[in-house]
Amino acid sequence: MSESVVHVSELTKVFNVPEREPGLRAAAKALVRRKTRDVHAVEAISFDIQPGEVVGFLGPNGARTDSEHCRA
Repeated sequence: MSESVVHVSELTKVFNVPEREPGLRAAAKALVRRKTRDVHAVEAISFDIQPGEVVGFLGPNGARTDSEHCRA
């Protein structure tokens, strides 16, 4: 078996997303004190890509992600 061209181990990506209630008062309050929540886009994934493999990454709705695709 040949050596991996790409090796990923325990990859995690978390986005800190602002969150607020609807309304003018909530909008003004959010300017001073912003509430946020963590959104886990990827959590602890590992993979290897071998030479010559074609790889595509799909999002939760089945569409390609911004990464599009990679040819190793």
